[in-house]
Amino acid sequence: MEKRKRPPARGAQKSAAELLRELRLKENEPIDFVTTPTAPPPSEAADTPEPQAAQPASETSIPLPAARQSTHIAAGTAVEGRLRAEGNLECSGSVRGSLEADGTLLLQGVLTGDAAAQQMRLCGGRVEGNLTAQGPVEIDRDSVVEGDIKAAALTLSGRVRGDLHVQGTLRLLATAVVVGNLHCGDFCAETGAVIRGEIHMAAAEDLAACFAR
Repeated sequence: MEKRKRPPARGAQKSAAELLRELRLKENEPIDFVTTPTAPPPSEAADTPEPQAAQPASETSIPLPAARQSTHIAAGTAVEGRLRAEGNLECSGSVRGSLEADGTLLLQGVLTGDAAAQQMRLCGGRVEGNLTAQGPVEIDRDSVVEGDIKAAALTLSGRVRGDLHVQGTLRLLATAVVVGNLHCGDFCAETGAVIRGEIHMAAAEDLAACFAR
């Protein structure tokens, strides 16, 4: 009895001729190449500047004016000589010489010498010299001045040994003590203020007009 040959099972190995035929077909097919972008090396990326947004011309082209300067002499600091400030001047230390300020002079320390400023404030300060101000001057109850004072207006709560020359109003508060002559346009004194000297409030021609017939 003859045996029949079975067909090759599915998945059996292919012959050499079939494999060669498929290989030739694949060689004739076009091949698509896909490229992906690569990042530049770190050195090149760092050297390449990043584009920046333009700044508004109105914010950067016009420089702002400098703020008014302020000079401060701290407590415990001793200065000898002439000191001039273009702006405000605050003195909490000790100065032997003179002080000048184009702005406000705030004196909380000790000054042995003259001082001149646009306006002045003495808060617990002590001065052995003359004070000159184009504007008003304020002297609190804890301050002492031994010298003349010239100002446009003066409010005094402390003690002064010297003459006062005030173009406008001279106001003495209850704790004020003045040993010297007072020259002023207007005068006001609270009860308790002490004055040892003469008070001159008007020019000679004004006084003559008051008594003229």
